[in-house]
Amino acid sequence: MLLDDEAGTPDFEGLPEFPGPDMETGTEPSQTDSGGDPSPLPFIEDIGQGATTGEESPGLNFTVPGPEENDTLGTGEQGGIREFQRSEDSEFPELEIDRNDRIPGLLEERASPRQPVLLTPPAGATDPEVMRPNLVIRKIAPESGTVGTPLEYQIVVSNDGDAAALDVVVEDEVGRDADVLGTRPGSEIDRQAGKLIWKFASLEPGNRKEITVRLTPTAEGTLDGAATVRFKARVRTTTVVTAPRLRLKMEGPREVRIGEEVAYRYTVTNDGTGEAKNVFVRTLLPESKGFRHPAGNDLEYKIESLKPNEQREITLVVVASEPGEHRTSAELSTSSGIRDQSSWKTNIVGAQLTLVRRGPRQRFVGRAGKYENIVSNETSFDAMDARVVEQIPEGMEFVRASSGGVFDPRKRSVTWALKRVASGGQETLQIELKPVTRGRMQSTVTVFENAGLQSDDHVSTTVVEDLHNVGANITQLAGPVVVGETFGFKVSVDNRGTGDATAVQLKIEVPQEIQVIGAGSQTIPAKLKLGNMVEYTRVVRIPSGRRQDFDIKLKGRQPLRNGVVKATIEYDQMDQPLIVSESVTVFEE
Repeated sequence: MLLDDEAGTPDFEGLPEFPGPDMETGTEPSQTDSGGDPSPLPFIEDIGQGATTGEESPGLNFTVPGPEENDTLGTGEQGGIREFQRSEDSEFPELEIDRNDRIPGLLEERASPRQPVLLTPPAGATDPEVMRPNLVIRKIAPESGTVGTPLEYQIVVSNDGDAAALDVVVEDEVGRDADVLGTRPGSEIDRQAGKLIWKFASLEPGNRKEITVRLTPTAEGTLDGAATVRFKARVRTTTVVTAPRLRLKMEGPREVRIGEEVAYRYTVTNDGTGEAKNVFVRTLLPESKGFRHPAGNDLEYKIESLKPNEQREITLVVVASEPGEHRTSAELSTSSGIRDQSSWKTNIVGAQLTLVRRGPRQRFVGRAGKYENIVSNETSFDAMDARVVEQIPEGMEFVRASSGGVFDPRKRSVTWALKRVASGGQETLQIELKPVTRGRMQSTVTVFENAGLQSDDHVSTTVVEDLHNVGANITQLAGPVVVGETFGFKVSVDNRGTGDATAVQLKIEVPQEIQVIGAGSQTIPAKLKLGNMVEYTRVVRIPSGRRQDFDIKLKGRQPLRNGVVKATIEYDQMDQPLIVSESVTVFEE
């Protein structure tokens, strides 16, 4: 192909590499110039790891034109790089080089990136590892050559650094006093600058690129074109960013007794990759005043530092002070804004013991009754050193007590000492009382526990009534009476009950055949009513254990066989009247 410098062709044109060894014979292709022996071109293999070598192909072979062709194509008088048509017996691409160009001897140049990137670590940080490529370029050429005889030189670029070089560009200046026959690998041509250009994507540390250039000197002189390399460096620095991750776990007892010390355990764990500093654990005791601490209700603990995978335990001791369920909250925070929360609910048991009272609700005076105080512990703790005290009311007399109950006559109380009531257990305390007066008798039972707790007073009421038992008698006659004979009866009302018999009313019915001569007394007068009935003045009260007598004086008026004298007694405490009677026989002589 003819290159016309004035035809406007591009400045860059690919120059194929010359062929490598024959795959079957393993021999190199050769080229014979006029008047010279064949000059073998050794096959140079690119040993760079991961480097690109370009395709191996026969490339374009150019011949040095004879005089007649030089007149047609130009012999380099105008200078620069020119292409020549390939002759039939040429195997290598050829380039014409201006005669002013020279082939240099052994050269070595070191290349570095245009602008190295330096990272300055912050104060207190570890210096990052700096890795840089370091390219060394060498140009190996024979010390002398002969005009018209092809020769070869090599360009070797090696990376002695510890990082890959990127976008590697190798440039070689070609003088005007030589014709380039070919290159391996193939190159681009910058005609304006008179340079051969090779481009490689990267060159790894410890690897190298080898370039072979074949040319033919066309004039006497020195070939000293310079080879250069440029590349891009990628400097990588690694900064490990760590972050703490904190967890707060709060644990404590589910149930405690009032007055006991309560230990809350806080576990702070750093599950992250960074160290946590200035960690604060804040505890807010419940507003219900369930717990007490000498420092108040807002408590704070500081952890200076917590390394990754480190765990710290904190114990907070408070005193249970108010019965009921209380929730205590805790919050974790750091100066870097990390937060976590936890809480725990604890039931504070106040009075452990419960009391059930059993016994009669109604009694009669003088009739003793048995009562039971059943003490139960329904909590999860044993109740220790408790006391049960029963106050005996006036009108009740202490008879006996079980389970070691001790009666104090001065205080009128019975006390039981309970050393231990097991969780879920109970104790039955018995007492026997005798009512001596009627009325509502209230026994008060109280449980005292060792924590200073006192149960509410349990009041047991017994209604005590009097026993109303009134009896009546009428005297008997010795035998029948004669008409006109005087005789009499005594009616006795006896209160054998425990209460007074009040509003006692006595009436005596006498047969018509018998005359009533007299009845009553100065304190209890009587009246004769129609129907021959004697009515006594109402007696206000006959006390318990007392007797009241009522007299009546009679006289037989007409004969009577088995007549009945009937006395009827009524009083407030009786629903039905009490009746007593006696038969009378009156005869005439």
